[in-house]
Amino acid sequence: MMNKQEIRQSAALPLRGGVIYLREIELSDVSTRYLSWMNDKDVNQYLESRFAVHTLESLGNFVRKRRESEFEWMFAICASESDLHIGNIKLGPVNTHHGVGEIGLLLGEKSWHRGGVGTQAIGLVVDFAFNVLGLRRLTTGMYSENLGSFRAFQKCGFSLEGTLKEHYKFDDTYLDGFRMGLLRENRNDANE
Repeated sequence: MMNKQEIRQSAALPLRGGVIYLREIELSDVSTRYLSWMNDKDVNQYLESRFAVHTLESLGNFVRKRRESEFEWMFAICASESDLHIGNIKLGPVNTHHGVGEIGLLLGEKSWHRGGVGTQAIGLVVDFAFNVLGLRRLTTGMYSENLGSFRAFQKCGFSLEGTLKEHYKFDDTYLDGFRMGLLRENRNDANE
């Protein structure tokens, strides 16, 4: 398997889809617009990051650590026509010994929350994980109320593997957590 620097120098990146493409996130992506996503209660309502107040400095540190890590890939989700940075998708941590990785998704621009953008981004990362990194299994987790995310992962072949009862505190109640997974041999290429 190639290391991160070798992949950066290869023709593997950026990852191109229909209305979006994914490129490795850059420090230049840390902006007041990106910061507004992280502090927007509608955007981050199902993210653990909602418990912190974010600053440009904290976002810069977060992006820098992802870029330096050999075990994490963080991609900017960009609109194909305008190059507008509309969200992020993270693959990691990646465990090369076991051939597994975790996916996390943030669609920051609310106008892009519909139309299959999340499904397309997940599909691109799944393809990268299996075909470039050689992973054999991917996982993800979400709040049970996050049906949009659940459906997007399901469309990409992920299946529900477990429910964590009352796992997340959400306002004044507790929500279940869903764990989903996908084995390489069960990959659903219908969305490509």
